[in-house]
Amino acid sequence: MDPTNIVLLDYIVCILLLDIYCDRNNCLDLYKIYVPLRVTPTPKVNWSLYQEAAILAYKNTWLSLALQYMVFQRLIVMRGGDIRMKKWTFGETSIDILWFVLKIPCIVWLTDIVFYVGHRAFHLNPWLYRNCHKIHHRWVETYGCVATAAHPLEQWFVNLHTVQLPTLLMNVPFHVHTAFICYASFYTVCDHSGYWWIGRITQSGITHDFHHHFQNVEFGINSWCDRLFRTRMQDKYPSHWQDFKQHIDPPKKIN
Repeated sequence: MDPTNIVLLDYIVCILLLDIYCDRNNCLDLYKIYVPLRVTPTPKVNWSLYQEAAILAYKNTWLSLALQYMVFQRLIVMRGGDIRMKKWTFGETSIDILWFVLKIPCIVWLTDIVFYVGHRAFHLNPWLYRNCHKIHHRWVETYGCVATAAHPLEQWFVNLHTVQLPTLLMNVPFHVHTAFICYASFYTVCDHSGYWWIGRITQSGITHDFHHHFQNVEFGINSWCDRLFRTRMQDKYPSHWQDFKQHIDPPKKIN
């Protein structure tokens, strides 16, 4: 199995162990993200939905693995990439190294754009939402394995393109490409964990939890596109945002 998928599985298992602990000790309501208008906190894990998410994520893991080898690695080779990772250099001159460093913020920026455009398209198009993206939104209360619990079409066009296209377009070394996917896997599992203290690690973990509850806010990753198109929680529901800020402990400015 590809190392990036092994890393993703490790992250999911870590969150699973945390879910088991909190569920057995009845402390989920203490650590889950506060969401305005939620009638009651979630005191127990819905293990039936958890199992559905895990099975779907497992299937998508193999889909991702197949597409990685059949499509993306071929494109990387066409761009001159060394997929065997025999060369670990970023360039032969200081200009090459500087150019690589400048690529990093471009990759972060492109990641938000690709995900925002693809994700919002699956919301705005009735057919795509009804037949594809609605599956991912079965999980209002999210868990780590929900990160890749999606229709195969969405996994291909939204999730995989989000982590593959930016580094491919920037033509970074293959080991950097692999490291970025591992980081992105950590990021998306954190975003779907539902825990406020884990969500703060990525910041978007809290806002993405809002997306699963309200569905018409927080489509992006780092809020750049959401800020530009005014689809943040505070843009759509300012009163709910103020309610959230009063309940978060300890208070901290988000976005």
